[in-house]
Amino acid sequence: MPRRSPIAPDAREAILDGWAAGKTARELAAQVGTDARRAFCVIMNARRRGDPRATLRNPGAAWKPEPVVYPSSQAYLDAALARVRERQAVWERTEMGIRMAAIAVPPPDER
Repeated sequence: MPRRSPIAPDAREAILDGWAAGKTARELAAQVGTDARRAFCVIMNARRRGDPRATLRNPGAAWKPEPVVYPSSQAYLDAALARVRERQAVWERTEMGIRMAAIAVPPPDER
């Protein structure tokens, strides 16, 4: 048997209608007499069910990069090393990187 929701159906409808109208979860919670977390849970559950009123306000917030599959662990390590070298090159061009390069003492050559 499914659990009963602590939110009444008319409050759930009011929350979803208010969300579609642009109100925040905090405003909607105050309107129906619950806390903002519970109001946002109503919105999230409706979004999972496909309710068009529960649209994502900031579509970029849900963006995730596609997972990368490497053919081998060596390929992964090579890609990671390339990213490290790229970030290091970017840092070396910053003001702090330039200042650090000017005062750094290189280690002695151990040949």
